[in-house]
Amino acid sequence: MNRKYKQLWTYLRDNCLGNEVLTFDEIYNLTGHYVDSEFMDHRRDGLEYDITVTKIDMRSRTVLFSRSRRK
Repeated sequence: MNRKYKQLWTYLRDNCLGNEVLTFDEIYNLTGHYVDSEFMDHRRDGLEYDITVTKIDMRSRTVLFSRSRRK
């Protein structure tokens, strides 16, 4: 797992109840790192926190996250 975005996954695990949209700037404020190609490569790390990256919109500079519930 890439520790660069660990604060993001932890925040979403604790605060995301369903779907959450964060801007690239909000992600930067949480992690101190910009959304870049490395984020694209490591977005599956969120699965360990029950978070799925549903959509990355480069035009509006937002990321849609979804909370997956394990049974």
